[in-house]
Amino acid sequence: MNVSMITSECIGCSVCVVKCPQNAIRMKKNSYGFAYPEIDYEKCNDCSICIKLCPTQATLSKNEKIGTYYGWNLDDDERISSSSGGIFSLIAYNIIRSNGLVIGAALDLTNRVLIHITSDETPIENMKRSKYLESDLRNTFFDTLGNLEKGRNVLFVGTPCQVSGLKKYLKKDYKNLITVDFVCGGVNSPRIFQDYLLYLEKKYSSKVVDVNFRPKVYGWLEHAIDIKFENKSQYTKDYLSDPFFQGFFRHLFLRESCYNCKFIDSHHSDIILADFWGYLQLNKPLSNIDIQNGVSLIVTNSLKGENLIENIERDAFIKKISTSNADYNFKRNQYGQDELSNRNYFLNLRDSLGFKGAFKKMYGKDLLKSEIRFFMKKNLKKTNNIIRGFNETNNLK
Repeated sequence: MNVSMITSECIGCSVCVVKCPQNAIRMKKNSYGFAYPEIDYEKCNDCSICIKLCPTQATLSKNEKIGTYYGWNLDDDERISSSSGGIFSLIAYNIIRSNGLVIGAALDLTNRVLIHITSDETPIENMKRSKYLESDLRNTFFDTLGNLEKGRNVLFVGTPCQVSGLKKYLKKDYKNLITVDFVCGGVNSPRIFQDYLLYLEKKYSSKVVDVNFRPKVYGWLEHAIDIKFENKSQYTKDYLSDPFFQGFFRHLFLRESCYNCKFIDSHHSDIILADFWGYLQLNKPLSNIDIQNGVSLIVTNSLKGENLIENIERDAFIKKISTSNADYNFKRNQYGQDELSNRNYFLNLRDSLGFKGAFKKMYGKDLLKSEIRFFMKKNLKKTNNIIRGFNETNNLK
């Protein structure tokens, strides 16, 4: 079989696979878990439909923001258990109440992968929160089309490039489709994530049973990761002292196309959700009480998006702001050749030294310093709490 695998620009949306009239393309995962199209040239008749429908080959326009808001879910439990302000949950449940369907990414710990799945198959709870991995879209484009054709309301949630891929697949707008994407920093290697979990399982001598990439154990402003094990052990670290988070922030194991992303300024969704990191630029900054449990940035790009935000206002605190207040979230630059070179160097090291060995060789000293800082900070907080409790007890006497 004469085959070819495209790598540098491919986003892995699989539109080429499902739209090929000759069934000449299939998705195949490389050694880092990224899926790419593999072409069987014995079947291919050079019709170029795959090229015409590929989102990366289209002329992309910048999104025109209609409305810009910040806000949060008034249900404190939902807000605290979400990565930012809990707005996604309100949007999702609004769709479900109309006999609709939500399609989003959920972590499948049995197979150690992030998969796109429907709300008919898994609770919305599993779709919440940030998950810094490439998701396997499986048959969700096909499922989306089938449910739209049945007249069912569908909410599709994905990266900007996945939403663009869905639009290319559908080839027309559907009134009963709402799309949501987010400000994306790139998608990490599924295989590296599996390496990371295996490293932790060896360290704790137990199987991982739960992963939360954005718990608010140190508050919304401080990124952390929390992992639970079958033997009741628990691993909780801030992003500076965890190797997977450090690798992500150093852009060490992203998909190759993320280093020259064509979708930074091209959101084709109805709604963009993100953490509202621009809160400091407000004329009247939010108080610590306002931000401690998380704040969402909400950007609407269509009237459908605007109407949906209006529908959830009774259950949320939502404040309209200037589009300039959202600029901070959209200022991501291309990572460049240096980051891509570091990524390739790390992946080569991983092949010979394993995940932990590769990270230790490149950034071991930095990680050790961060772990020491984290330990001291955590214990200083405990000491301060003990002193505060002692003083409060004495003041009562």
